[in-house]
Amino acid sequence: MLELPLVVHGALAEAAASSSTVCPKAISIYAMQKTGSTFLSRFSREIALHRKMCRAYQTTKEFVCQTTMYVDCPRNNLHRKTVSLVQPFSTQLPDEHRGPRCTQRLRQKMFDNANDWLRSTDVRVKYRYNRSLTWLLSADGFVRTSRQLYVEHTDGAVPSFPGYDNVLIVHTRHPVEMMVSAYNCIANPKVCPVRSKLLGSHVPKNDTMKSLDEFVLSGIRRPGSTPHAIMQRNRAIMRFIRGFGPSALRGASRTPGCSETRLLHSKYELMVTNFSVWSAQILEQMVSPRGQRRALHAALVKQYQNDFVPDGKHKKSLVAGSNMRKLQRSTIRELVRNERLGSLLRDLGYDWFGWDKRNDL
Repeated sequence: MLELPLVVHGALAEAAASSSTVCPKAISIYAMQKTGSTFLSRFSREIALHRKMCRAYQTTKEFVCQTTMYVDCPRNNLHRKTVSLVQPFSTQLPDEHRGPRCTQRLRQKMFDNANDWLRSTDVRVKYRYNRSLTWLLSADGFVRTSRQLYVEHTDGAVPSFPGYDNVLIVHTRHPVEMMVSAYNCIANPKVCPVRSKLLGSHVPKNDTMKSLDEFVLSGIRRPGSTPHAIMQRNRAIMRFIRGFGPSALRGASRTPGCSETRLLHSKYELMVTNFSVWSAQILEQMVSPRGQRRALHAALVKQYQNDFVPDGKHKKSLVAGSNMRKLQRSTIRELVRNERLGSLLRDLGYDWFGWDKRNDL
């Protein structure tokens, strides 16, 4: 297995950190389902609360061009009470419209409208203090969470925020490990109680659930299936990461005194196997003062030290590659021979956990 450091694209971390004494942080976090996204959301929320940062998050129905933005800000030096805002956005065409009611152009406009709202300097937008949203967010910066990078990138709607120290955290997991986890989630309601509550026993239309091996092998060849969607979405994420260096986004938010936008590639495998190292590197980008960062790191490691200990239920094994070991050798052999899947793994910085080098495969 390859080493799993977080990869920082852009200016060096320490050089970037020095600029944030002038510029507040604008942290955008992207994580697909089955990558530990629920924990990552909880972890980033904990940091935001400690740092008195606002949180901006959204729920999106991209196929009907509807999204809702939520902003929660704790008490700070500017205001003595918490602030919570909700703002829906839709570019969906009316029911009587002939043809698609939601297109890529309309989705892009929907995302742009939502992002423009976060950038708003309009003091006519009324809430408790009758000040602009920028005034509210820029006091101590904000953390923006989303699971839709593959959609935002495809639609050209990944945002940046001028006047802030922009950081994009893109969190991934080995795609085959994600497929196995998705199967367990669909096949056993007890594994994913939230999904069971929302969807019951629903199985996606193009998924084959006769066995784990058939689910994976048939799925990677069948458009519309969960494994195929995992591959397609990871390809979009990979293209974004690979194209970030020369992209216009990197310098789009550059403001005098602020660093250019940086991208961190975070990996599930490091998060669950070496939480102390993973969390320290995340904190390095989210918290600038070194002394405060170290103190918060020690507190968070103590708080979450048992979160990645197997519990015999959903968290049966937290060793990198443990999900692949649930597949039959014949299945792994076929996966290793799949050139498109192998290319995707290499581009994302993953390998086959040594399976491709075994003589008995």
